[in-house]
Amino acid sequence: MRAAAVTAVVLLVVRSHAATATNFGYLLVTNRGDEAVFAARSLRGVAPRANVTFVSDAATLRDVGDAVLRQTFDVVIRAEDAMPDLDVHDSMGFRLQKLRGALASPYERTVYLDSDTFACRDPSKLFDILADVDVACVWGGRGNHSGASAGVLAYRK
Repeated sequence: MRAAAVTAVVLLVVRSHAATATNFGYLLVTNRGDEAVFAARSLRGVAPRANVTFVSDAATLRDVGDAVLRQTFDVVIRAEDAMPDLDVHDSMGFRLQKLRGALASPYERTVYLDSDTFACRDPSKLFDILADVDVACVWGGRGNHSGASAGVLAYRK
């Protein structure tokens, strides 16, 4: 019951006003370039002025290609540059890449999105929550998910 109450509060707060400043932005950290491009394009479909940053390894960035990167993302960060001490190709390194990639966000307020996220509505109102808290996430979920979900995670520096 408590999780439902938290969700209801979040939805009420989310309905305030949208933030559009450049110190607000979205972050995708993954080695699945095709998914990141799809997620970013779905985001731009509902929030055309969104600031979107992509953090990934050099091989993935090369596979996506410069033209698509320039069309899709505002900022592109090579994981090897942001995290030189981390083997981003190792399984544990990839998991740490997501966590450490969050530190590479160029924004004061960031909404991290898993690369398999599809934006159905403009999520920019999530930035408003960060006026009162440091971190906000979805609580609960479907199937075997319970507790906090980091698939959509809003945080401020």
